[in-house]
Amino acid sequence: MTAKEFCKQVLPLQDKIFRLAKKFFNSVDDADDAVQEVFHKLWTRKEDIDSFKSLEAFALIVTRNHCLDTIKAKKHHVTQLNLEHDIADSTSQQKNFENKDELVTVFKLLNELPELQRTIFHLRDVEGLEFDDIAEILSMNPVTVRVNLSRARKFIREKMIAIQNYEYKRD
Repeated sequence: MTAKEFCKQVLPLQDKIFRLAKKFFNSVDDADDAVQEVFHKLWTRKEDIDSFKSLEAFALIVTRNHCLDTIKAKKHHVTQLNLEHDIADSTSQQKNFENKDELVTVFKLLNELPELQRTIFHLRDVEGLEFDDIAEILSMNPVTVRVNLSRARKFIREKMIAIQNYEYKRD
């Protein structure tokens, strides 16, 4: 595989690799370093790339493994999801404040989920990956992925309803 072919196949995955790494590190610098390391690892396996069923899934597996190895080496703890997300412009200022408050609440609830459910939720609902790809990345059965995603969504839905009915104490 030539450098040009490699760039054509791998560079479009840079954004997804970065977002996944940032989820683990919550640091732009560490995520950038992870992207570089993953690209280097993919480059060393460039001859095998065509044999993979899904290059995207393989790249995300490499990213996950690299991030976990780095965390173990540095003895870092997986940090909370970053709350810096833009909110769509709203016609009313009040509506915008309500949307922002609800979004912050959802992210706080996401951080209450077990790590596995939070990761599956992120890969499916934020990254838009298919169940089979998530299962391959996390080395689990696709049915287990669906069950965990369902539980995560149910938890968030129930807590949001409780908050709206003033039944759930939030920070």
